[in-house]
Amino acid sequence: MDKVRCIYADNKQLVDYYEELIEKRQKEVSQTVEEYNPSDIMLVRTTDIFPKDRKMEPLINSKKISKKSFDDLKRCLVHRKVFEDIYSVPIEFEEQIEFYVLDYRSSVHFCENGLVQSHLQGNFTNRPFIIFEPLNEQLNNSDFRLFAVQDTFIKGNMTLSDKTIIMIPNDRIKDLLIQYPDLVNYQLMAYQGDEQEAVRILLYDLGYTPELIGTGHIIDSPSSQLVVNLNRKLASDMGCVSNTKHAFTKEYKNDVDNRISLYCIFERECVKFLVQELIDDPYKVKRILDDLETRKINDIDALYNLDHYEKDIIIDAINKFNSTIELMKLNNDLPYAFEVLNNSNLDVHNYYLNNMDLHISKK
Repeated sequence: MDKVRCIYADNKQLVDYYEELIEKRQKEVSQTVEEYNPSDIMLVRTTDIFPKDRKMEPLINSKKISKKSFDDLKRCLVHRKVFEDIYSVPIEFEEQIEFYVLDYRSSVHFCENGLVQSHLQGNFTNRPFIIFEPLNEQLNNSDFRLFAVQDTFIKGNMTLSDKTIIMIPNDRIKDLLIQYPDLVNYQLMAYQGDEQEAVRILLYDLGYTPELIGTGHIIDSPSSQLVVNLNRKLASDMGCVSNTKHAFTKEYKNDVDNRISLYCIFERECVKFLVQELIDDPYKVKRILDDLETRKINDIDALYNLDHYEKDIIIDAINKFNSTIELMKLNNDLPYAFEVLNNSNLDVHNYYLNNMDLHISKK
């Protein structure tokens, strides 16, 4: 393939030069352009998931897992007087008792004419791929639910167009091309140094007017109101909402509800795993599992049956649960989040027993 152009955003002189050009373009646009149209907007997304077959997919289609705090177990340990209260649990121990949960998000998110800033809810720096997709390539091909400079999003998948550009770190080009051979099917750009500045330079060179994206809003500039006004018009035309935060949309509420449900399902699976792994009496195990299934008891009630076990033994069992989830994902045996929500049976402990040769032997 041809040599990939690199933007050297670690060159202060170059960055300062472009910032002057960007400021000049913002002023010119504000004085000469009455309103933006979709061709004036580039969607920008940073991600660690490569768009295989040109598809950007939401987390519900990725089987992405992350660890969550085992709050009910902490409450049981407080009950046993191991800790004074739930807030006194040491962070080191809390991290040891985290368990895997499938992530849930049904939407794919972009910024407009700029790159997202990291904030308390997410760190978006140093991800391998920065996706650039012209808005007008997607208006009739994707299910837009919010137009907002900091968080335009669609429901479901997005198929990237042949106009897509992918920007990657200059020092990772060779490794990424080996790991993702399909990268050669995209227009590629490389960058070195500050990724925010690199994005602004590329947007300028492509003919767009870069904007600075704050946490949940656009930072005022001479041209920023043009973006806000276009979003309002697009949302009106397409029957969705504009210029608000993702957290204020009905899609966010639905995703949060499903995320909570997944947490409860995986916590229940972890509790069942601990009961089956640690309690020797099969009749007692069956009674506890039956009572959980019929909701005669809750997760905390079941965990009280583990009162006499030491913390290290419980931690070891949680590690087995987590390694089993990892193995299920590796073998493509882990259901999708929506399948789990539709009563797909995980049966993690049975999977563990059938694959014990791949685990540390039971104690």
